[in-house]
Amino acid sequence: DDFSKSFIDYSMDTLSNRAIPRLEDGCKPVHRRILFDMYRTGALPQNPHKKVARLSGSIMGKLHPHGNTSIEDALVRFGQDWVMRYPLTEIHGNAGSIDGDSHAAARYIEARLTPVALEMVRDINKDTVDFVPNFDGEDSEPVMLTSRIPNLLLNGSSGIAVGFTTQIPPHNIRNVIDACLYVIDNPKKVDPNELIKIIQAPDFPTGGTILDYNGVKDMYNTGQGKFSIRAKADIEKSSRGKSNIIITEIPYSVIKSKLVEKIGELVRLKKITGISTLRDETSREGLRIFIECKKDANPEIILNKLFKYTDLQVTFSAQVLVLVDGVPRYLSLSEILQHYLAAQKNIIFRRTQYDLRKAEEHRHILEGLIIALDNIDEVIRIIRNSTNNAKEQLMKKLKLSEVQAQAILDMRLARLQKLEIKKLKDELADLVKQIKKYNKILKSDKEQMNIVRAELSEIREKYGDARKTKIVKRDSGDIDVDDIVESEDCYLAVTGLGYINRYSTEKYQKALEKSMYFEKDFIKEFIPVNTKGTLLCFTDKGNLYRTPVHNIAESKSEQGEPLKDVFQTMLSEKIVGLCYTDNYDKKESVFIVTSDGYIKRLSLVDTVSNNKSILYTKLHTDTSVVKVLPAEEADIVLITANRKAIRFNPADINAMGRNAVGVKAIALADKDYVVNTFYNRDNSFIMCLSSNGYLKKFDTAEIKLQGRAGKGLLLCDNVKAKKFGTIVSSVLTDDDDKVFVQKDDNVSPLSVKLKIQLRTDIGQKKLIGVETLDVVR
Repeated sequence: DDFSKSFIDYSMDTLSNRAIPRLEDGCKPVHRRILFDMYRTGALPQNPHKKVARLSGSIMGKLHPHGNTSIEDALVRFGQDWVMRYPLTEIHGNAGSIDGDSHAAARYIEARLTPVALEMVRDINKDTVDFVPNFDGEDSEPVMLTSRIPNLLLNGSSGIAVGFTTQIPPHNIRNVIDACLYVIDNPKKVDPNELIKIIQAPDFPTGGTILDYNGVKDMYNTGQGKFSIRAKADIEKSSRGKSNIIITEIPYSVIKSKLVEKIGELVRLKKITGISTLRDETSREGLRIFIECKKDANPEIILNKLFKYTDLQVTFSAQVLVLVDGVPRYLSLSEILQHYLAAQKNIIFRRTQYDLRKAEEHRHILEGLIIALDNIDEVIRIIRNSTNNAKEQLMKKLKLSEVQAQAILDMRLARLQKLEIKKLKDELADLVKQIKKYNKILKSDKEQMNIVRAELSEIREKYGDARKTKIVKRDSGDIDVDDIVESEDCYLAVTGLGYINRYSTEKYQKALEKSMYFEKDFIKEFIPVNTKGTLLCFTDKGNLYRTPVHNIAESKSEQGEPLKDVFQTMLSEKIVGLCYTDNYDKKESVFIVTSDGYIKRLSLVDTVSNNKSILYTKLHTDTSVVKVLPAEEADIVLITANRKAIRFNPADINAMGRNAVGVKAIALADKDYVVNTFYNRDNSFIMCLSSNGYLKKFDTAEIKLQGRAGKGLLLCDNVKAKKFGTIVSSVLTDDDDKVFVQKDDNVSPLSVKLKIQLRTDIGQKKLIGVETLDVVR
C-alpha cells in the first residue's frame, strides 16, 4: 500500500510538475521559470545579453532547484531556430547545430529574450495570473504565464512522463491566430472541418513536406495521429550528363550528420546503388546535401530508396496531451483553442480589474489635489503650523481621506503651487471616461473577447510569416517504383552460409557451367524471380520480412550480401524459408512446419502489409518454425531428430489465418522434434547427418505414404541408434548431386558423394539402412 501510494504520488508529480505542458501557456515548469526570471532580471530585447551561467544561477537559486544542466539546455533550446518555430531566446555564441553538436559551456554564451517572448509575459505584473510561493517560500512564481501568443501550438512540445507521452508539433502563427479568430466569431458553432482548413497543418522550422493528411486530421480531431514528413529534394541535370539530388530541407528533429552518415552506410553496404558522390555542402546560406548519381542510374529510384531507408522521410506520432486544470487530457484542436481563448478572456478580465482599481485610486488622489488647490492657502498654513499632525489637520479641515492627505504631504510645496487646476480637472475627466470604459468591459463578455480579438490580430500582423512546411493532402508525390523499375527476369542465388546475390540470366548460365563452390561457402539454390516482384523471408521466430527484388543488388562478390542485412532481421532469428511472389495472388500459399510436429497452410494474400515485419504464425511455447515451403501438389516428408520419417499428402489442409497454430503433421514421442521437411520427388534421396558425425542416405520411395498425424517410420533401427546418434540435419538430393557438410565454425565444407545401398525389412515393416557408416571427419 505504501509503495503504491508513493508511486502514484511520484507519477502525478512527474505529470504535472515536469513532463506535460500546461494548456494556457504551453510551458513546463522549467520553461515557465526561465521566461519569468529572465523577464524580471532585465534580459530583455532592448538590453544587452546576459551570461547564460548568470541567468541559470538566478533561476536555479530562486525558482528551479533541479540542477543547472537542465536549465541551460532548455534556455539554449529556446534559441535554436531549427527546433523552435518562433525562438523565445536570442543566443549570443555557440548554441549548437542541426548536426547534433551541443552548445558551448554556459560561461561562454549569452542570452536575452526575443520580442515574441515578451508576449509570453506581457501584463504579468497586473495581477493577471496567480502566484504561489517558490520552493523555499522566500520568493514567488506564477502558476502560468499570460502567454498572449498561443505558444502551445506555435512552438509545440514534447515530453515523457510515467505512462504518458506528449508530442505536439509546431504551427504557423498566422494560421493559428486565424483559427482563434474563427472560434471567437463562431463561439457556439465551431465546425472542426472548417477549423482544419484554416490551420492547414503543422509548420516545422526545418520545412519539409507533410504527407498522410488523414493522420493530420486525426490529430486535430482526436488529439492523436500519425503523419509522414519528407525532406525537400530536387533532381538536377549536371553538365557531365549525370543527375544530382539536392536536399535543402530535412524533416523536423532529424540530425543532419547522422542522416548523411546513414546514406553513406547504405551506399557502402550496397543497399542503395547508383550513387557516386555524397557531400554535405551546408553553409551560412542554408542546408544543402549534394548527391551525385552514376551516369546510368535512375535518380528517382535512388531518391525513393532514400525516402524509404533513411530519415529523409520520418513518421511524426502526434500526442496532444496537455494539463487542463491539473489533469492530463488529450484534446482536439477546437478544444485547445476554446480553452486558450477562455484563459485569455480571463486575463483581459483580471487586467481590466487591475487597471480599474489603479484608475480609481488615481482618481481619488486627483480629487484630493483639486480640493487642495482650491484651498491652497489653507493647505500651506496647516503644513507650516503643524508639527506632527499635518495629515490629521488636512483630513479634518478639508475632509480628505488619509490617502489624499498623504499624497499632498508627499508632494513638494513648490510643485503643489505650480499645479494648474484646469490640467487636473482635464486629467480627472479622462480618468472618469477610462473608469467608465473599464466597467463596461467588466460587465460584457463580448467586449472582453473583442479585446482578445484585437490584440491577437495585432500580434498576427507584427510576427506573422509565411509557412515553411508544404502539404501534400494525398500521397500524389510518392514515386511508384513499379512504374520506374524495368521488368527483368533474373535469379537469386542463396548460399549455404546465408548470403544472397542477384544473377542476370546470362550470369546464371555461366554459374551453372562452373563449380558453385566458393571459399568456405557454396550456392545452395537458385530462385527464378523478376525485378518487379517481392521476396519474402520467413524466420524461425514466426516473423515475416519482405523486400522488393530490385533492392537486392548484383554484388561484385560472388557470395553476395548477408540475408540478415537484406531483410534486417533480428540477430537471434534463423531464416527458415524464402518465397517469391509478384502479385500476392489468392492461390499462392506456403506450408509452415514447426518443431512440435504441426503444419499450416498460409495464403500469401494474408501477409500483405505496409509494416517492415509481421507475425505470420502463432507458436506453442518453446517451439520454433522448422521450414516454410511454397505450396505444391506433392507429398510432404518430415524428418525428426529420433530418426523418424513420415510422408503424407497435404491436399486436405485448408488455408488458415496468421493467428492459427495449424494441424498435427506427425505424432511425436517425448523429447522428439522435427528437424527438416521437403517435398517427395521421384528418384530422390534423403541425406541425413547425425549428431555423432555419420552420414546416411535413404530412398524417399521407401517411406510409405501415410495419413497425416501418424507416428511415421524408423529410418535407423534401435540397435544402431546408439552409434548413429540423433539426426541433426538432412537434405533432399538425387544420386548425381554433391552434398556439402559444414560445421558452425565456418571451416571449409566437405564435399560428400555416396552410393545408395538400401533394402526394406518387410517382416518388421521398418526401413532399415544397411550401408557401411562412414564418419565425416
